[in-house]
Amino acid sequence: MVPGLGQSRAYAERVMEGSHVPQKERLTHVRARLGRRDVITRKNPATYRVFLGEAVLRQVVGNRALMVDQLRYLLDLAKQPNVEIRVVPFDSDFHPGLQGSFVRLNTKDGPMVHVEIPGTGLFLSGQDAKDYDEKFDAVAALALGLEPSLRLITKRAEEMERSTWQNDNGRSPHEAATRTVSR
Repeated sequence: MVPGLGQSRAYAERVMEGSHVPQKERLTHVRARLGRRDVITRKNPATYRVFLGEAVLRQVVGNRALMVDQLRYLLDLAKQPNVEIRVVPFDSDFHPGLQGSFVRLNTKDGPMVHVEIPGTGLFLSGQDAKDYDEKFDAVAALALGLEPSLRLITKRAEEMERSTWQNDNGRSPHEAATRTVSR
């Protein structure tokens, strides 16, 4: 899954829905998630380095149109000088990122780590954040470089846009068949 700080609004909404967050609480959770992005978009922002498993680029969350929007959002986010988005390819070895999502941020107050927890997230600082340095470095060693990563994200977005099995309303044939059968 795309880490919360890198999620588009539509992606975050679908994640909350798919996580079975009660309808009346979803807007609050989405607003909180999007509000946390301030740490990487404000004046004097934190440095944001994120490593996405290649599966994140291929897993269709919502529908293909939503995923194209999400991938394009990541590409736009990566244009910021404080943001680095890299992809860990399928053929990489085991690494700590497979145990759960975490993001390291470098702030003027020192390093912070954002750990994803279903429906929310947790920020760690001080020694708790420093404990993630070795894990972070292990994932970084396996990830593609910045430019190859952005090319892969672009390629995947273009593949989804050109997909021949997507129908006009953005649903896959499986989604359309499921909805037709359930009527």
